[in-house]
Amino acid sequence: MPELTSLWGQSFPLRQLNWLWQMAALWQPLSSEKVISTLLDPTLLRVDHSCLRLLELKFDPPTAPSLAELGQLWRSWNTQLERAAPGGVAQEIVPFLGQLCDQMIHGQIKTPDHLLDLLDQALSHEGQFQIRQVQIATCTDQGPSRQRNEDACYPPGGTSLVVPIRSGEPTRPLVIVCDGIGGHEGGEVASGLAIATLQSQTETLLAGGQLDSATLIHGLERATLAANDAISERNDQEQRHERQRMGTTLVMGLAHAHEFISPTLAIAVPTASRAQAVIR
Repeated sequence: MPELTSLWGQSFPLRQLNWLWQMAALWQPLSSEKVISTLLDPTLLRVDHSCLRLLELKFDPPTAPSLAELGQLWRSWNTQLERAAPGGVAQEIVPFLGQLCDQMIHGQIKTPDHLLDLLDQALSHEGQFQIRQVQIATCTDQGPSRQRNEDACYPPGGTSLVVPIRSGEPTRPLVIVCDGIGGHEGGEVASGLAIATLQSQTETLLAGGQLDSATLIHGLERATLAANDAISERNDQEQRHERQRMGTTLVMGLAHAHEFISPTLAIAVPTASRAQAVIR
């Protein structure tokens, strides 16, 4: 995979901002493992189309790196854009990135969450005039050994549609897959109940207007917990015990604003199921 810096100057502003956003999103988890230094070594930052990849992890020195050091790295990348052909597309984010780097270097941005908020705003602004399309197709199957289909999905199985979306507009495509746990009674009831609860919770979340990434993630967590509570309450009402209790897995994806420039969505996977990104 190529180094990020080798493609930086020739990429469009939305992609550049998205790479920076991914770096900021990795700051806290890498900090927890004491490997923030990885983000400050350009040779370890690789890209697979719009996805940021880390070649390997680099352990931190006794004094952990700061956001100011990340700002210094980004400033060097911004200088590269400043030297590009005047008026080129690559220069569109130069003023914003220059101000952002100054704030980071001078300690005005103290947390990765604050940094993410500012990058969210820049991404929304940069993408506001772009219309993107999301193609959704759904299907479930009971498999070769089950007597009934315990799966449920949203949109309903057999759906195929294309959803146009513009940043800032309320339309946000939602996909959900729930696989009723085999061997447990009422798996199809549990998966259907989870779908209904998640739909309702998500509609309430989106009714609040434009959401930043942190609010969106927190909202999906609350929706997931609400679905779990609904199934648990149904089990208790019907006095189900042990393997009689209904259960389901869950994979949910919600397309949100600038995330359409990346193959990743806001995804909730609290179970053994998985979501896969196919980018080529």
